[in-house]
Amino acid sequence: MASSIIAKTATSTGTLLGGRTRLKSFVIRSASSGSPAAVFRSGGGSGTTLLTMTFVAGDDTQITVPDHGIIFEDGCHVTLTNVDSITAFFG
Repeated sequence: MASSIIAKTATSTGTLLGGRTRLKSFVIRSASSGSPAAVFRSGGGSGTTLLTMTFVAGDDTQITVPDHGIIFEDGCHVTLTNVDSITAFFG
């Protein structure tokens, strides 16, 4: 049986979802200038980095994480640089 999907949107650096969770996919809307990037960590802003990605400025990018996604044992925190918004899907 498939698990429920939870969607969370953020416009600045912070915790997307607390507790143990699995990131399945996300959509990034990058700023029109600069070097857009997102760093995903488990355990808060100084926690373990599980994924770092850079993006094209002024674009929308949809990423589907392969297989069953990335497990965040202690919540999913994202640090956004030159990113207008992120919507992440957990399941």
